[in-house]
Amino acid sequence: MPSWTYRILPQQNLIITAFRDKIVISDIIQSNIAFSEDPLFNEDFDLLVDLSRCISIGFRVDILDYISFFRKRFRFKKRLRVCLIIGTLNQEYLARIYKTFGDSLNLDIDYFREMEDGLNWLNREENQKAEIVQLLANVFIDSK
Repeated sequence: MPSWTYRILPQQNLIITAFRDKIVISDIIQSNIAFSEDPLFNEDFDLLVDLSRCISIGFRVDILDYISFFRKRFRFKKRLRVCLIIGTLNQEYLARIYKTFGDSLNLDIDYFREMEDGLNWLNREENQKAEIVQLLANVFIDSK
């Protein structure tokens, strides 16, 4: 079973990616390729990345590889929001590095330890928050 999955919620203009167990940057790149090739993909959708179930995601140099991939793969016309839900100090360190590249990628990037804080930052309504939380609670169960 993969260590990642994604869901696109067109009615919320949102792409959700969720990761579990031990992952590396190549897993994040593969998830980005997968959702960007999905027929529901829209470059105007915000991105919610749930890393809270991960053990590790890599090293500083790995983030630079991801930034390079991202620049080649995506060219956003509209400034998008990327919300990272983190669970470890390593993820916080890497999220800080990623956040520094936000302007050059035309992204507003922020990270949070609590899902509620991230969903508030994304300006989600209560019913939307409930849908996202429910989806994430079952996302790996549904992908079996």
